[in-house]
Amino acid sequence: MIVTSFWTAGTPYEAEAKELVATLDKFGLKHDVREYPHPGTWAKAACLFPLVILETRRRHPDEDIMFLDADARVTTLPVRLAGLAEEGFDAGLYWLPNSPRSVTPDKRELCTGTTWWAATPTADAILEAWFVECRKPETEKLLGVDQEALQLLLARFPQASIFELPPEYCWMDRISEMHYGKREPVIAHGQASRRFRKQVSTP
Repeated sequence: MIVTSFWTAGTPYEAEAKELVATLDKFGLKHDVREYPHPGTWAKAACLFPLVILETRRRHPDEDIMFLDADARVTTLPVRLAGLAEEGFDAGLYWLPNSPRSVTPDKRELCTGTTWWAATPTADAILEAWFVECRKPETEKLLGVDQEALQLLLARFPQASIFELPPEYCWMDRISEMHYGKREPVIAHGQASRRFRKQVSTP
């Protein structure tokens, strides 16, 4: 497995990504984390997620990929991911329950800060579709942009075998604790968008 992430040039996310890399190195996790040009708005930067994963796939075609947002910190080895490909899963995704921001009737919100992708044709097809959706002008108007686009398009892939990541793999401080109580995260997210969204809105 290889871990990928990115930061946009000239934004505070560079420092976030460096801290992420430090935690990946601490646990000996192979990674491919790169700088991307700032596309001009926060929404367009969020829509780089599928592009980053697809380009990582092209560089590492036989590797399973874990994508982490730049503000993520690995606090312990993500051992549950090790056998997912052998178990036949195409992707590993996390949904926050009972969310007012859900775009589906089940009231669950797909969170894209941590995602896992097997080296399978179905996974690649989802990623390609996600990339296309994120390039549509109407997608940029969505509140959650990248994650809402992915959540909505999953219905087009009934053949996909998707593993639901435990909350500890996409832990979001007070939000997660409100739903699950106190737990030890595997991957903790600092939700930097709450601090940096305005700064990332313009280059």
